[in-house]
Amino acid sequence: MGYELVIFDNDGVLVDSEPLATTTPPGRELRPVPGVTEVLGELSALGLPYCVTSSSSRDQIRAEHGASGMGEWFEEEWIFSAEDVGQGKPAPDLFLHAADMMGVAPERCVVVDAGPLGVQAARAAGMAVLGFTSLVPAEQLAGATACFGEMKELSALLGLGG
Repeated sequence: MGYELVIFDNDGVLVDSEPLATTTPPGRELRPVPGVTEVLGELSALGLPYCVTSSSSRDQIRAEHGASGMGEWFEEEWIFSAEDVGQGKPAPDLFLHAADMMGVAPERCVVVDAGPLGVQAARAAGMAVLGFTSLVPAEQLAGATACFGEMKELSALLGLGG
């Protein structure tokens, strides 16, 4: 499909942390979303840049990545937080900031998000968006370019041939 940057949401897309948000103590048993490390490996092997955006703080993103083993996949300069911009989702600011910092035009980016606000923000930024239905049904991700339910489907949606 010719994407030049894949922008991942963090919670529910990279880190299987959303179900734990309502439990105490938080942060227990954090794991990568099943199949996501394989997708990141494919992107790395192909040299296709990717990054993470999140409404969480940078410290929380780093803590979740450390606890889940995702830290090895993301350089510091590939992590973008709502702290970096004036407005978080559903405003497009965070996605536009990430694209700018990664040096890619918004129309060449694709966002992978699991929430309605992320879908809205990506569309407002002029980006394609793939809705991951791990947390909410596809109907709540209206406006997504496509929706998928298992991470193993992402490679094909990205045109990686996986």
